[in-house]
Amino acid sequence: MKKLLFVFVAILVFGLEYAHGQFFSIGPKAGISSSSVQINDDFDGVTYSGGDAKLGFHMGLYTRLKIPIFGLYVQPEALYVSSGGKVNIDDGVSVDVSDVHFSKFDVPVMLGIRIAKVLRLYVGPNFSFLINATSKTDGDKTDISASFNSSTVGYQAGLGLDMGRLGVDLKYEGNLSAFGEEIIIGNRSFSTDVRNTQLILSLGWRL
Repeated sequence: MKKLLFVFVAILVFGLEYAHGQFFSIGPKAGISSSSVQINDDFDGVTYSGGDAKLGFHMGLYTRLKIPIFGLYVQPEALYVSSGGKVNIDDGVSVDVSDVHFSKFDVPVMLGIRIAKVLRLYVGPNFSFLINATSKTDGDKTDISASFNSSTVGYQAGLGLDMGRLGVDLKYEGNLSAFGEEIIIGNRSFSTDVRNTQLILSLGWRL
């Protein structure tokens, strides 16, 4: 009886390990991004425009579910994201710069295809939930969270490379709708179409 139980447990463990390797995987994921704030508007004689990109970061978990059809897979992720960008403030005499920062919780769900076992191509929606937003102008930091939507939907598309347990991904993120319809820069608030785009480089490790 004990031998039979041992064989059953061994088969169960082997089966779970086989399924884990063949059909799904999970692991930590982290990386950096270059993000920018897309804005172009005039208010009371002052021009506001998107400035230099800002270095951000992300970290979290990914799960990859293999679909046994032509190398397809689905990859949901859960990530903490720090992003933002610079906004130029031109009053016709001088140009000031405001540093805009976003903290978000992102859930991208990618549909991908594997090519030659190591290369992946993918695209899918990104569900983003705002944690907080701030702007810093002339040393003065302002909470501008109320100016932005608490949740938005965007998209991501990119390519990945698998080398053993290590995965490297490079993808672009854009917005399908405005991230916000109002923004506060310094002591001014005005209506505009605000979008936050990113170029993202990630490293993942399959457990």
